[in-house]
Amino acid sequence: MEAQAASVPQIMQIITSLLLVVGIIFAGAWFFRRYGRLHGMLNDDMKVVAGISVGQREKVIILQAGDTQVMLGISPGRIQALHVFDEPVIDSAGVEGGAGAEKKGFSDYLKKEIKNKIRP
Repeated sequence: MEAQAASVPQIMQIITSLLLVVGIIFAGAWFFRRYGRLHGMLNDDMKVVAGISVGQREKVIILQAGDTQVMLGISPGRIQALHVFDEPVIDSAGVEGGAGAEKKGFSDYLKKEIKNKIRP
């Protein structure tokens, strides 16, 4: 039994097919990375209102579920509720509650809360 050598057109067809398959894989990965979270973005019931990194892998965020806002500490392997607010402290646009309030960032609010907790 003798093996036949592949001709140049057959090799080119194989290479073209392989490149096409790899291209489809990369295009699909790019598409799902970019648009894969569409169902999560359309859900207004729960959203992250603000967040700040407090370490290399640790974050503090404010999550809004309905009218309730919860401050969460997030670290690898653990999520812990730090505080549940009685009334929203940051509206959806990232402005602290109250009409005509100046725009403040989450880090300013967190510093203020930490300062209030440290005082006896």
